[in-house]
Amino acid sequence: MVMEGFLKRAALYYTAQEHQDAAWDALEAAVDEWTLERFKAIYRGHKDPSDEAAKEGPPSIKFPLDVEYFYQRDSRTGHGERSCFSSSMAMAIDYLDPEALEGGDDDTYLNIVFKYGDTVSSEAQVKAARSLGMEVDFRTNLTEQVLVDQLDEGIPIPIGILHKGHHSSPTGGGHYICLIGYDEKYFYAHDPFGKLDLVNGSYPKAGPTDGKNVNYERDLLMDRFLVANDHDGWGCIFR
Repeated sequence: MVMEGFLKRAALYYTAQEHQDAAWDALEAAVDEWTLERFKAIYRGHKDPSDEAAKEGPPSIKFPLDVEYFYQRDSRTGHGERSCFSSSMAMAIDYLDPEALEGGDDDTYLNIVFKYGDTVSSEAQVKAARSLGMEVDFRTNLTEQVLVDQLDEGIPIPIGILHKGHHSSPTGGGHYICLIGYDEKYFYAHDPFGKLDLVNGSYPKAGPTDGKNVNYERDLLMDRFLVANDHDGWGCIFR
């Protein structure tokens, strides 16, 4: 049970011991920026900078997220036609940590993936991402609500869809895109191959920027993401 006023007493008895510093650092790292800035202002005796906003909670995320687009088909590795998973992961990783790929692109990431296996391997993808300091898991039980919740945290999501055939009975070995936002009608996505015909399948538009910031109707996209039931979606969840 946490005693009332513990943080006040912790501050009172602070003597810069190593374990005390570690505790304060861990707490600060866990606090979101909005809350931390409010604390700083109040602690310094300033007026709360967001009295009204504080009642409503942290400001909402603005969509689409400012994620750089990577086009899989321009790969210099010779694997461009089959590297949708790597390109989608690279987009998410580059957004979450712009220094992770050291100024590189999806080919930079793809070559890291090859150290652990093939580009189509979820195990290789997770190992490659974790080697860059990412906290990520591959899941096969995602729901539409999980996607919404993740995006509300400001985190892009690489997801797997069936991109061939009619949306009512999609087929294919699978394709990955990176979700970067949503509204009531659409999911916003970077599709590394181009713009998918959500109704009939295939890619009538597959140029270098055709898949950038596309609006995919939510119901049609979910037909291709949630195939057997409402909780069998595949994708990578970053934390």
